Amino acid sequence: MTSADWQKRSFFYEMMDRAVRFPKVRMSNEALQNTINYWAEQWTAIPDKTRGNIVITLTVALDRFNHGRLNRTFCGKTTIVPEMCFHGAVIVDAKSTLTWNEDAIIAQKLFKFFFQRAVLGRNSLEEKHRQRPVFLFCDEAQETVSSYDGEFLGMCRASKCCVLYMTQSLPAYFSKIGGDNPRDAAMNLVSKFMTHVYFSNGCAETNEFAARTIDKVIKRRANYSAGENPSTSYGMNYGEGDNRGSSTVWGQGIFGTTTTNNGRSDNWGENRGRSSGTSINRGYSESMEYAIEPGDFARCFRRAGPPTTTR
Repeated sequence: MTSADWQKRSFFYEMMDRAVRFPKVRMSNEALQNTINYWAEQWTAIPDKTRGNIVITLTVALDRFNHGRLNRTFCGKTTIVPEMCFHGAVIVDAKSTLTWNEDAIIAQKLFKFFFQRAVLGRNSLEEKHRQRPVFLFCDEAQETVSSYDGEFLGMCRASKCCVLYMTQSLPAYFSKIGGDNPRDAAMNLVSKFMTHVYFSNGCAETNEFAARTIDKVIKRRANYSAGENPSTSYGMNYGEGDNRGSSTVWGQGIFGTTTTNNGRSDNWGENRGRSSGTSINRGYSESMEYAIEPGDFARCFRRAGPPTTTR
């Protein structure tokens, strides 16, 4: 490394010399020394096969920045930095994912990350850079969401940043957010938004989450029962009877007296009866239920477009 001939043809030496004598952004002496030590000693000590795998992996990932849109966006001169938002600029990153495809996703994620880091670090700046509230607005947020967003959202309020994300459903975050556990990362992000707005949605998991977020209330369920018990009775009775008898009276005279009596009796009767009754019972029961049922988001919410008529 002390050879003048090697220094003239070494890209490594040229870059380290620039970093020491003509830096674009000056590094601390410790960081600069660590960088030189890594490339001069640690990198060269790695076996050739391992070093080759590292180079291939890195160059494939960064090759997009060697040409095309990403090269023009990030690797040349720029007139835009995220800190401009601290003084009233509104930066619209209008790279359509339908035309730029993966390049648009990479570019927007990168610039969003730069903005997030700048916002979280603004409290160390002068007062004039900390006064103005800023915002981060993402439509179709699942396309540019990352696992860092949850961490940013948890701390950005102290930096006067408002965040608004719009997406179709929770599973869209699960599939796009990345990381070792994308579901937990997505739930961590969504749970930190204190204001939620829900529209008509056919996703059962999203609707279930919305119902749980709104939570349960005590609801009364009325009950009602009614009944009638009519009855009718009929009856008849009949009876008859005979009675006969005689009596004789004797005295001292020569004549006696004899009395005879006969009798007959008949009786009959008929009775009818009818009765009816009606009973009505009303009441209610209380239970803890969702304030808005999950199915209501699919059945009851207004949809886009003109109303349909069912015949």
